[in-house]
Amino acid sequence: MLFLQLEESGFINSCMKFNQVKKDRRYRVIDNFTYFYNKLLKNNKTKNWVDIINEPYFLQWKESSFKNICLQNIDRIRKLLGINGIDTTVYYWTDHLDNNIIDIILLHDITKYIDIIECKYNDSIFEIDKNIITLF
Repeated sequence: MLFLQLEESGFINSCMKFNQVKKDRRYRVIDNFTYFYNKLLKNNKTKNWVDIINEPYFLQWKESSFKNICLQNIDRIRKLLGINGIDTTVYYWTDHLDNNIIDIILLHDITKYIDIIECKYNDSIFEIDKNIITLF
């Protein structure tokens, strides 16, 4: 009941893994200030912003914040894609390919069409080829 209330209030978000048989859900804090405070300020010993932006956890925060913005605006994304009238479900998909972690948000509609909304940043080029498509 508590998770449902937090989700309805916009504080957290949940989604299931794509093609998952179990009903396991991934929960994320999507409240912008809470996420910013807990990831960047809470345990930070330095007060210098320049020091913070050079830390690996800052890059992780940027990646996750972008994902949160996508999840907060999923209805706008549906509208921009022209699928706002189609019944869709938001999923996540994660895999380890060539020592890179690929973390994607998917919109899956009732016609089995999949829109890739966001890919996690990495330093190498990520191409969607037939090998990746077969994972879906």
